[in-house]
Amino acid sequence: MSFEKASAASPSLKALGKLGCHLSKSGTTFRLFAPAVLDVELLLYRQIDQDKPTDTIKLHKDGQGVWATMVSEQLQGWYYEYIVDGEGPFADPYSLHVASIEDYPMRARTLILDELDLIQRMPAREVQQKVEDLMILEVHAKDMVARNQELSSMSVYKAWTHTTTTTELKGPFDHIHDLGANAVEFLPLAKSVYHEPPYQPNNPTSNNDWNPTAVNHWGYMTSYFCAPETRHATPSNVNNWHATKPHAVFELQDLVLTCREKEITPILDVVFNHSSMYDQNLLTSILGQEYFRIAEDGSWLNRSMTGNELDTNKIAVRHLILESLRIWIEVYGFEGFRFDLAGLLDPDLWTEIKELVDALQPGTILIAEPWGGTYRPHEFSLAGWASWNDRFRNGLKGIDPIHQQGAIFQQWVPDGSRATLENWLRGTLVRYEGGLFERSTHAVNYLESHDGHTLGDFIRIAHRGENSFDSTQRDEWIPLSTHALKQMKLAHLALLTTPGCVMLHQGQSFAHPKIVEDPTSIRLDHDAYNKDNETSWIDWSLQELNMDLHQYTKGLVALRHSSNALRRAIDSEICFDHFDNPWHLVKIVWGASTQDLFHYIIGFNFDPHSTLHIDLQRGPWECVVDHQHASPSMLYTVDHQVSVPPVSGIVLRKLRQ
Repeated sequence: MSFEKASAASPSLKALGKLGCHLSKSGTTFRLFAPAVLDVELLLYRQIDQDKPTDTIKLHKDGQGVWATMVSEQLQGWYYEYIVDGEGPFADPYSLHVASIEDYPMRARTLILDELDLIQRMPAREVQQKVEDLMILEVHAKDMVARNQELSSMSVYKAWTHTTTTTELKGPFDHIHDLGANAVEFLPLAKSVYHEPPYQPNNPTSNNDWNPTAVNHWGYMTSYFCAPETRHATPSNVNNWHATKPHAVFELQDLVLTCREKEITPILDVVFNHSSMYDQNLLTSILGQEYFRIAEDGSWLNRSMTGNELDTNKIAVRHLILESLRIWIEVYGFEGFRFDLAGLLDPDLWTEIKELVDALQPGTILIAEPWGGTYRPHEFSLAGWASWNDRFRNGLKGIDPIHQQGAIFQQWVPDGSRATLENWLRGTLVRYEGGLFERSTHAVNYLESHDGHTLGDFIRIAHRGENSFDSTQRDEWIPLSTHALKQMKLAHLALLTTPGCVMLHQGQSFAHPKIVEDPTSIRLDHDAYNKDNETSWIDWSLQELNMDLHQYTKGLVALRHSSNALRRAIDSEICFDHFDNPWHLVKIVWGASTQDLFHYIIGFNFDPHSTLHIDLQRGPWECVVDHQHASPSMLYTVDHQVSVPPVSGIVLRKLRQ
């Protein structure tokens, strides 16, 4: 597809004003920014299943390129679409809710809602947690509840907020509290395209020769940036139309309110680097010049590797992004955002975003996935943003389970060394070798996420190879082997004692696998974006198979929450010892500046063949973590010397004088 229409001169953000549909005492106003088009018609429907509109109204363009009209009635509960230059119909890009015909290509109509009424349901407040104090659990809303038979009969949003007196029934918040996470990062919950084009691998003209399921489970194909995902809400279907009532709005609000009530910081994954390619959408169909990066030949640039790339230098894109964030804060109450492929966002926009969220909700968490065309974690750090720390992930775990393993396998990745390993464990600071961040509070350290193999599967494949998993012997290989368990415990110890922010992925605490079963084989999946099935859904019964790991991880999380120094220690209070063996590290953390009660010694033995011996001074020291157990309370005391077995770690603490 190419675009030849030239845009009008760009107005300022302020000059565009409010776009979309808005109710007032005077009636209902409709405003659409489309400076290069020649004609816009508004189609109004009193009922969703009308084939013909109740009324059709011509819009008029002002000097800023905004097409507008006002109807003297308050049309709350009506639906509308636009016809633009004879094409369409299309829902409004600023829809607060859309009813949809979900089949490919998805079609939508905008449902008119009163935004002020919705905002009043969500009390404003300052964010309660600082980023360095967060232990984030990254989740897909459906994956957490889909295998629970009682909860799966409800909508996904309601399954999260459901309360029961039955002790046997555990909901997602029970699991979150059990682990000790104090923040939840939801994969995208804006309205996205679920059905991709039919899979036709042998058709050279096919739009889908790569995705056999023809679905997008994760939600990264955003269609409507201000509207909630309706597939997770209570159904309200009329004929072919889905989500004809705004259940998604109210149920998602309730979910976020429940997070707040349970002292869980709600964070939303947002996608502003590209938009959906698989629906009847006004942006991709008509307004490409206003929204996308266009090459000289008229085609879309595609550094996002998803088909198109939003141009955040353009006024229409910046306006939509800022308005979307305002909606997710004011209407839904999200207290933080993770920005997908944020390296594609223009740096001037980073500043505008930070200024907006700070004004709306002081303390709002901003986390970048700092790549996508360019790799910019240090730039984000200079701008005051946190970023995913992929160097920590790669350095500790590795890049490839067969060919490029990391420190827990006693291997260096290409940029790895003893010096960089120390730096990863102090916060990956830019002033040391391999550093990225101005300060550790800008590092979101993690070992697995929705992308790539889980840490448990990475270790399983490293030990067994890629083709040695039998579905009839799951109870043999899902439990980690003795050595694999040691490696995963050591990785979790490194993660949960590193300053900055920490993120775990759903099921990581018990090495949940991502299993794909074909008729003749079984494999562990590294990219489950298209699998809305048992591959992705969390099977909580598997926790029992790796309960030792889960309990150890819980203990580390509890210790981290109890220790200011482990989360917040500044660079000058961290030093390292033991240089005779590059795989023996002793990290010393002084707790004075953080008001921690203790100083800490953390021993890491990555060597599978030798024991680490640590000589202690001014003992005794309390042991809170060893090769078997982890706890915020003392396990036992040690004096003079302590030994750390191969592939394990230890945490000692002593009261500050």
